[in-house]
Amino acid sequence: MQPSCENLLLHFKDILLPVFTKHKLKLQYVKLSETPSSYAEWNVEDNK
Repeated sequence: MQPSCENLLLHFKDILLPVFTKHKLKLQYVKLSETPSSYAEWNVEDNK
């Protein structure tokens, strides 16, 4: 796996999601910025 911003974001999301679920919380949105104009976003609404 290449450590691109997109791949890192998905990796972090995969780590966070079970932790949130365990505590009965819902992970809604994750944003990882490389620079002010270069970033990746994940939104639960886009992944249903």
